[in-house]
Amino acid sequence: SGGFIIMYLNSVNLTSRSIGTITVSTQPLRIGLSNDTFWSPFNGRVSNTQIYNRALTADEVLQNYNAQRARFGL
Repeated sequence: SGGFIIMYLNSVNLTSRSIGTITVSTQPLRIGLSNDTFWSPFNGRVSNTQIYNRALTADEVLQNYNAQRARFGL
């Protein structure tokens, strides 16, 4: 019924907000870019993206971060 997004950077919660209804469509998923002129493109790099069908706990986010961070010299 309603979507919610939480953004993390290096395992730190940056922001969280409601994104309204999430709908299924045939359009491609865009990460860091939108066709909507209201949103500006993301000016940076997205190195690792995962989409889950449930909210992860803070411990799960930290576990994922620790499992991948050596790849990026962190």
